Amino acid sequence: MFSLLVLITIVLGVIAAVQLSKVYQLAAKLRNHREEDISLADNKMNAWLMLVWMIVSFATVIYFYIAYGDFLPESASEHGKDIDMLFTVNIVIITIVFFIVHFFLFYFAWKYYYREDRKAFFFAHSTKLEMIWTVIPSIVLAFIIIFGLRIWNDITADTISENPIQVEVYSKQFDWTMRYPGADKELGFSNYNLISGTNPLGIVSDDLIDAKLLELDEEIAGIQEKLEIQGDFLPPSQKDELEDKVYRLQRHKLRINDVSMSKQAASGEFKAGKDDKLVKGELHLPVGREVEFVFNSRDVIHSAYLSLIHI
Repeated sequence: MFSLLVLITIVLGVIAAVQLSKVYQLAAKLRNHREEDISLADNKMNAWLMLVWMIVSFATVIYFYIAYGDFLPESASEHGKDIDMLFTVNIVIITIVFFIVHFFLFYFAWKYYYREDRKAFFFAHSTKLEMIWTVIPSIVLAFIIIFGLRIWNDITADTISENPIQVEVYSKQFDWTMRYPGADKELGFSNYNLISGTNPLGIVSDDLIDAKLLELDEEIAGIQEKLEIQGDFLPPSQKDELEDKVYRLQRHKLRINDVSMSKQAASGEFKAGKDDKLVKGELHLPVGREVEFVFNSRDVIHSAYLSLIHI
């Protein structure tokens, strides 16, 4: 109900403003006042409105800081506290610059409004001003960069224990899949050439390699059969497309054979993937254990955000 009243108030305010502007235009027309003729009173009014708008905008910003300033959630890690501190420092600097710059913007618009008896002074260059607005921002940016690098170095300086829990976080469009190691406590090798409907992460094992090769052979055989039966009746463009698809599928088989003959196969790494566990959407981790996340993506770069719940 409250939202509806606010919406109605906004709509009525817009309608009132439009009607007032029409009244003003009509009154100016009756006075034979051209729109491009700006009076001293108009300039003064606009100047004072600049100050009013400055006060309103500053008050609005301060209100939102008070009402919604605590917008960062509680950190779930020690590193999160450092990142939050860096974020807060940046917000403080941005806020200070915002108030200083906008104060002078509105103040000068109020103080130096156009008057016929006054002419603006023009100068083409000022080395002093150039130095001020180059050196000061450079110092501030250098501080932000150095401060951020120190925090980043402190975070990345932590050494990983000898036996962390490895969890793969695999992303593709509209989907997150997590992979846990099985009883052997080791994530199996994966390769994009093995991705299929039944093997979404492309986990490599002897059985999955054979299954993928069989799937490709069946697809190639179906296309070749279609070419033999319907080849003479197909448009040349469609026939070329099917032949090109057969060629690409055969190249795909060659890449899979390269995988099966790789060093990982020789060292027995393919066996590790047989007991890996896949889950979607929700991730479960033991409390008090170090976890190493392995991020992979099928299509584009995705951002992973973890919401931790202690159970």
